[in-house]
Amino acid sequence: MSTIITVPITGTADIDTSQLPQSPSTPGTGGTIRPVVMQSEELVTANIAVTTGSPPAWYAFRRIVAYDVKAGEVFDLRARFKLRNDTGVNVQFTPTVVRFPSPGLPPSTGSVPGFGLTDAHYVCQPIGDNVTPSDHYVKDDITGIWEADQDYEYMIFFMAGSAASTAATSGMVLVNEHWHLQFTALRFT
Repeated sequence: MSTIITVPITGTADIDTSQLPQSPSTPGTGGTIRPVVMQSEELVTANIAVTTGSPPAWYAFRRIVAYDVKAGEVFDLRARFKLRNDTGVNVQFTPTVVRFPSPGLPPSTGSVPGFGLTDAHYVCQPIGDNVTPSDHYVKDDITGIWEADQDYEYMIFFMAGSAASTAATSGMVLVNEHWHLQFTALRFT
């Protein structure tokens, strides 16, 4: 038996779980799950610099800040992107979704491109793909689910990416077609 669950773009949605299989982590024997939908429209980085890849440079596209995160809350994160390769060379693009817990970074972090991922925690593993000059575009959807292991004052989620090429020269970028970007978190409390 398959069940399709549809939620609105913004706000909350009641989901009748009485027909879903129950598990110990699902309260009750059926009821209502009310995810809060959080969506980022904030553009953090316009274009992604293409580097030689050693070390990789990571750039944030969009961010979502969740405040007053409680242990056991679940975040279902979904990111969609489209970038254009006008460099004339093959470029490996690697997207990911990462989280920075409080008190690591202030909630305003992310307006400066090129942050490092050494203190970040991956929500989804970064997996790269080559974008050739003939492909011209790279677009994809990435998803990840994270359950809070403890209470946090806030959690910052970034939709991020890295671009590298052995033929990289100064000034090369992948153009971020930001009107195609979507970054959404379903927060289950």
